[in-house]
Amino acid sequence: MPMWGYSYGYGMGGMVWAALSLLMCLIVFGLLLWAILSLMERRAHGSLAPGQPPSALETLRQRYARGEIDEPTYQRMYEQLAARNVIAPTEPAR
Repeated sequence: MPMWGYSYGYGMGGMVWAALSLLMCLIVFGLLLWAILSLMERRAHGSLAPGQPPSALETLRQRYARGEIDEPTYQRMYEQLAARNVIAPTEPAR
């Protein structure tokens, strides 16, 4: 039997707060998961700084992969980058 007119439990107000708490926890965990996955993706691509332009070698490789330049042009440009010390001479030419 309830004392002084109060029932056991928190009623509808308690259920609303419980639902809001659960929603907030899900949002926080979702944001945390998104941040971790974004960081892992940036590390996999070798770019930790967002908005950082690709290196000269990466741009050259992308142009060759898209077919914008042919193999002799790629080799010539690669050698020019190596001569200017833009890339390490030990990197393999692809």
